[in-house]
Amino acid sequence: MSSKKVLTTWLILISAMCVYAPIVRGQMWGNRHPGLVSPFAYPDQFNPDFQFFAPAEIDTFGGYPDANIGWFASYERLYWNVTRPAAQAQSFQGDFTWGNRYDIGFMTEDEHGWLFSYTHLDGPTVASINQANMESVELNKTLRYQLHKGGFLEPFFGLRFINFKDFTANTANLNGAVENNMLGGQAGLRWFKKSGRWNLSAQAAIIPMANFQFFSTTSRDEFVMAGEIRAQAAYEITRDISLKVSWNFQEYGMGVARQNNVNANSEDLTITGVGFGFEFNR
Repeated sequence: MSSKKVLTTWLILISAMCVYAPIVRGQMWGNRHPGLVSPFAYPDQFNPDFQFFAPAEIDTFGGYPDANIGWFASYERLYWNVTRPAAQAQSFQGDFTWGNRYDIGFMTEDEHGWLFSYTHLDGPTVASINQANMESVELNKTLRYQLHKGGFLEPFFGLRFINFKDFTANTANLNGAVENNMLGGQAGLRWFKKSGRWNLSAQAAIIPMANFQFFSTTSRDEFVMAGEIRAQAAYEITRDISLKVSWNFQEYGMGVARQNNVNANSEDLTITGVGFGFEFNR
């Protein structure tokens, strides 16, 4: 099975869930809890006022601001470091590359919602040492709970697909790419707190995945236990628009194939770096 077939199968499963979910919701909950089981919502479902450039709302009386509801979105330009294959000298080192991350989702008045995220890395592109790229797609169900002193906690759980392709030539000087198609569930927590114009957040997730590996001449299956940590600071420019910076750390345990070498198809992988961009109504 090719990586395109794996991705297509995954997208079909997600689409089937999304189509079937409104039927289940209608039969069991009616319209009392929109967005509870379906990741779809109408563009105007949350009655937006379209005042995107209204002044930031700063509480000067010592109170705690409410968390936003409705549609949200964000974009980040990424500068991340990807560790080298184990066969390379100084394999503990990594090489930097650029990428992008896009998030879109919504949160309802009932303190639950959905988040879709897409991440792409363009490299690294260090010839004969570290050549790779990555794509990640995830869909998460999110919940929200208010904490003391203005903080909020958002548990989330969902599905994630990661395609990590390595083009680095192996020691036998064989060219070609090996593809890691990692598919599994994920669960985690996101904490955030607003203070003045600042919105500080941190999150962590565990991601157990099956890895369907495709080499030039054969294929293998492995299990990968991955984890991810993020930290972010966003500064409100207007009521709905903020500029942000972030730090991200991803660790993939044994089970990742590098260098098109079927005899060494269970390496670890570390990806970490920073990002900068903007967000809307987050």
